[in-house]
Amino acid sequence: MIKNRNRSTHGKRYGLMTAAALLALLLTACGNAKGAPAQTGQETSSTAEGQVQTAKDEAADATQESASLSASAPEAGARETEGTLLTDETIAEEAGEEGTETTGKMENSLEAWLDEDGTLNLVGLQEINEDIYAWLDIPGTRISFPLLQSLEDEYFYLSHNESKEADDGGCIYTEYFNRRDFSDPNTVIYGRNADGRFALLHQYQDRDFFDANRTVNIYLEDRTLRYEIFAAYNYDDRHLIKIYDFWDKDIFSSYLETVFSQRAMDAYVDDSVQVTADDRIITLSTGVTGQDDRRYLVQAVQVSG
Repeated sequence: MIKNRNRSTHGKRYGLMTAAALLALLLTACGNAKGAPAQTGQETSSTAEGQVQTAKDEAADATQESASLSASAPEAGARETEGTLLTDETIAEEAGEEGTETTGKMENSLEAWLDEDGTLNLVGLQEINEDIYAWLDIPGTRISFPLLQSLEDEYFYLSHNESKEADDGGCIYTEYFNRRDFSDPNTVIYGRNADGRFALLHQYQDRDFFDANRTVNIYLEDRTLRYEIFAAYNYDDRHLIKIYDFWDKDIFSSYLETVFSQRAMDAYVDDSVQVTADDRIITLSTGVTGQDDRRYLVQAVQVSG
């Protein structure tokens, strides 16, 4: 009985020891398990803090570099802008010096084509177009144009500009029936009834405008011809040079009587101006809106030149 009790006691002790060992192992395992995450967390936190610091350092460096670039950018930008302006200005100056050779459009300003002695720089104009031979100018108005004449096609400049480009507005011209030196009894100067062209002639339908703007200058290469406007009126569309032989003084006198007899409401004729068949006149001719069979004429007599 006693022997059996000892075995039982020994078994219990062995069991307790085993249980204690297992418990120690479990506790150790648990301790390691708890320690591992803690260490990992510390390492992760440390790594994150390092990355954050690195990011901060990089951001600081980037900010400093950006600030440096921003500080230098205005100067560089100013130089670039200045370079662009200089180029544009240079182009503009070159275009101005070369007239229409750069743009295909000529400078439509009389002052730009007058020499120091007041005569027309015809050589320069004919470098643009050899058909330019004079300049028409009515002081105090916008009526100021180079005069052209085609020796081959009398209608060419009805649909082409001073640079010989197709243009519905055409330009201001005479036909080859008239001489270029204005020695004919009547030189007819044509222009379309278009904005910026001879539509401007219709301003003479206003009496005040008619009275205030009576001088016409024709600039030639070697002299200037001056005319005085004496009539402005609506007429039919007959071709004056083909219908009337103005070299015949009787015919010319009869024609002048017709002019001075105009009595329409918008016709203005100054009969105090003496005009005879011995004089030379110019006729500025344009269309009439809505009346294809009519022409508006402004006529002037040569008084000097």
